Amino acid sequence: MEGFDVVSPRSVWSALTRSAAYDAAGGGNRLLPGIPDDRFRKLHDPKILRRRARDGYNNNPWLRRAVDLLVASAIGCGIKPQYRSKSPEAKATVQRDWMRWADYADFSGRRDFYRIQQDALKAALIDGESLVRMVLDPSQKIPLQLQLLSCEFLDTTRVDDRTINGIEYDAAGRRVAYWLYSNIQPWRRTWSPSGFQRIR
Repeated sequence: MEGFDVVSPRSVWSALTRSAAYDAAGGGNRLLPGIPDDRFRKLHDPKILRRRARDGYNNNPWLRRAVDLLVASAIGCGIKPQYRSKSPEAKATVQRDWMRWADYADFSGRRDFYRIQQDALKAALIDGESLVRMVLDPSQKIPLQLQLLSCEFLDTTRVDDRTINGIEYDAAGRRVAYWLYSNIQPWRRTWSPSGFQRIR
């Protein structure tokens, strides 16, 4: 037809498949650093994905907005338990103790219980996992505090017949313990974990 170019079906299909490719599977300059290979060992190393996810949250306003909306929708101002009792006195006592504990639930003393929920979910969405350690403190009226840890605390190099990537399983396949570093400084560019402990 005069005035129109003839386009082959193969070229149309090629253009469609190029534009429909997953961005994360692309090979542009933006994705060149740290492209993983197909070796089995690398498939179980989440460091590249975690670095990209953290960078995306810090530098991509759309991604940051999506994560913040998910946290706000799931947690909001915090998930609060409701104590069911026919006794108004008992209900008031439990509610008072709960509110007192929620303000001091964080082992580091920087968050309340509801902020721990928000930060734990945010870490799970960005890093793929979050770690919350229960710490017993007999000096407190309610001797329980929660310690939110970054995923770098997990000793992923520990692998044996019962432990995979720092997570220990029983014979039935249930998780029974975590191997955690006792002292790390992940904010430094180079750091060396020192010591570890088994947390059940």
